[in-house]
Parts: sequence; C-alpha cells; structure tokens
Amino acid sequence: MKTIGKNIKVEDTIEIKDKDIDNIIKFIEEENNSNKKNTKDKLKYNTILKERSKLISLTKEYKNTIILFKSNDFYHAYNNDAFILHCYTGYKLIKKDTIKQIGFPYSSLNSIIYILDNYNINFVIILDNNKCINKTYNDNKYTKVLKELNDNYYINKEKKLLLDHIENLITDNNYKRIKEYIDEFK
Repeated sequence: MKTIGKNIKVEDTIEIKDKDIDNIIKFIEEENNSNKKNTKDKLKYNTILKERSKLISLTKEYKNTIILFKSNDFYHAYNNDAFILHCYTGYKLIKKDTIKQIGFPYSSLNSIIYILDNYNINFVIILDNNKCINKTYNDNKYTKVLKELNDNYYINKEKKLLLDHIENLITDNNYKRIKEYIDEFK
C-alpha cells in the first residue's frame, strides 16, 4: 500500500508505460463494475475529497499531471487540471472559494483519456476503491499546454471585453469617427 501525501492510502498503483490507452479504459470499466455496490467506500472517498490539504498533497505528489478523482459515477479535476479540461472539452468550470473545479460523468472518461493521450499530458486517476492509475509520458506537455491555454484564454477574454466596449461606444454620432480610427491600423 502506498501513501500519497499525509493520509491518502492507495492500495495499488498501476503505471501505464505504453501507448495502449484501451487497456486503461478496460481496467477502469472493470473496477467501476466491481465497485458499484460498495457505497461505504464511496462515502469514505467523498470525505477525502472535501479536505483541501489532501488535494494539495496529491498535487505535490503528482506535479505537472492531471489528477482525476472518481466519486460515484463522476470524475472531478481541480485548479489548473480543471482549467485544461475545460479548455479542451467545454465542460463548465466552477469556482468554489479559491478552487476551480470541473466534473464529468463516467461515460465521458474515454474521451478525456484520449484527449490527454493525444496531447501527451501525464494523468493519474484515483478510483473510489483507493486504486490509482498513473500514465506518464517521457515528453509530458502539461506545462506547455497550460501556458498556451492560459495565454489564449486571457487574450480572448481581453478581445471580448474590447469588442463589448467598442459596441457600447458606437452610436450614430460617433460611428464614422470610430471606423476611421480603426481603419488607420489596416
């Protein structure tokens, strides 16, 4: 048994070294089917997720890695991991206190795994039976992808604010002046 951080115990860590993502998905489906009846473990797992210090411990243990937590029939990711998944999937990014969070159903896990594999982003899946699946890439792109997505996200946000501001300024009286000013940049 492996301890992650201070108090999270992981019974088995399965490290996937090859590119065979289908084996990861098959293993997760088998684990999901074998644990559907075990609600006691699910309640214990939900309690673990509520403690911020444990999330921080996992983040320190798995740097530059997307960490997915299984909770019942959903998976959750937090902070930068949630942001990356939000950008690639369009799933809603929720901010609770200072923590960004994203959740998606079990049925979407295959798509998420293929996205992470396609971009060579390390990932860890913490299952609700305290088993862990760990996929690492020699050329992990987590940091590069996060920087690019952050840059693009904020540039697009600024563009939208600018366009909204211009739209609010345009009236019949100043349309021509604004157009002439913008035309100077062509």
